[in-house]
Amino acid sequence: MNRQFLLMTASAFTGALLAIILILPTTLEARDTARRVQGILEAYNPDNQRIALIGAGNENQGTLFLFSPDGTITHQLGSYGSGTEQGQSLMGLHGRDGSLRYLLRLHGDKDSPALVMKDKAGRDKLVIGLSGADETPYISYTDAKGEQRSLIPTLP
Repeated sequence: MNRQFLLMTASAFTGALLAIILILPTTLEARDTARRVQGILEAYNPDNQRIALIGAGNENQGTLFLFSPDGTITHQLGSYGSGTEQGQSLMGLHGRDGSLRYLLRLHGDKDSPALVMKDKAGRDKLVIGLSGADETPYISYTDAKGEQRSLIPTLP
């Protein structure tokens, strides 16, 4: 009986030791991966082309970028990292050349929404939103001379 008990104890000890040896490296590897993901997470397609990036952005704000197969940015989602807009949300759609063409964002003390459509040069051409001060709706556009015009008459 002592011999059986000793054999069972030795087997259990060996099994536990083997489990620790096999599981510990996986646990350490997972911890190491978590540390690397803490900064930036990138996703690649099967052709090893970057298609997404999630990270801290340029100023440590949360940021998500999506890319076309040729590496050009197509979408962005995040928040402004500094200035009077710090912490305010934004969503941008980019043209095939990577230029920002459509921007949905919040602005002002009341986090008022605005939709901004841009030309290829990055200039605001059509803006629809609520003013940051009193949330009065507005629609403005930039004419051929570069002057900003309002499509909603000012109320008395």
